[in-house]
Amino acid sequence: MTKIFISHTGDQGLLVKNLVNELRRAGQHVFVDLDMLPDDDVTQQITDGLEAAEVFVLVISGDIPEWTANEIQVARAYGRSRRMLIIPVLIGEGRVPPQLKYSKAVRAGDREPSAYIADILAIIEGDKERREKLAARKVEVEKDLAVFVNEAVVRQQEHEAKNRRAAQLWHGAGIVFLLLVLGFAGTSSYTALTMPSNTTTYTGVLIIGLLNLVIIGVLTALARYAYSLGKSYMSESLKSSDRIHAIQFGKFFLSAYGEKLSPNEVKEAFQHWNIDRASTFASLDSKEIDPQVYALVSQLVGALSSKKAA
Repeated sequence: MTKIFISHTGDQGLLVKNLVNELRRAGQHVFVDLDMLPDDDVTQQITDGLEAAEVFVLVISGDIPEWTANEIQVARAYGRSRRMLIIPVLIGEGRVPPQLKYSKAVRAGDREPSAYIADILAIIEGDKERREKLAARKVEVEKDLAVFVNEAVVRQQEHEAKNRRAAQLWHGAGIVFLLLVLGFAGTSSYTALTMPSNTTTYTGVLIIGLLNLVIIGVLTALARYAYSLGKSYMSESLKSSDRIHAIQFGKFFLSAYGEKLSPNEVKEAFQHWNIDRASTFASLDSKEIDPQVYALVSQLVGALSSKKAA
């Protein structure tokens, strides 16, 4: 049984009554203002009838009066919010109003309702089948979306954990390199201070000093590069964390408003989760290793060459 609201232009009372009787004989629940009593609250009755209706049948035989235009406006609003079916029934030379030009109309002409009631019922049944297919498809899509979202969250959680561990390891390596710099610098200074002056030459001191600078420079550059790698891994980890947050918000939005959302709104709820695809590693460069190391190496080679020449 379908709940049907009958609206009409007011000049076909007998025809509308016959149409209502045909629909009721077909097992449909029909509301029409012709059933109201003189002491009924007309506005409230019509409002309640429109709110309860699943189908809005508009019988058009001439110009549309203001009250019928208002009912059409309400029906269209319900049609957008909860997909109320609107069926214009054209009597005589009646025409579909512009605001209902996309509705499937029944051209009754001068026929009696018994001659075209099957057309109305066929439209209603076809709409029910379409709704059932859409509902079934929606269930499938929601399942697929749930699987996709859960898989995306798991992948991002794995990336977040892996990048966080890598960041911690590279930061630890940077600290180790800095400790080696301090240790080597301290050892070199202690050795230089405790070395007997009669056992060293100026050239030897220069070579040892440059060698120490090269080693310290290399260790410092490695510490800087390790820190840069750790920073990049941590940035990627934070990106994954932000993406998880965006996906979880999309899941909440879908679960809270899923029945009311259009496909575009579902797309908008999830489209920003992976908007930042640029990797932080793209900004890393071999120049992160201090180029002054190479200058120190050149100086050391020059000093050694000078010593051999002497």
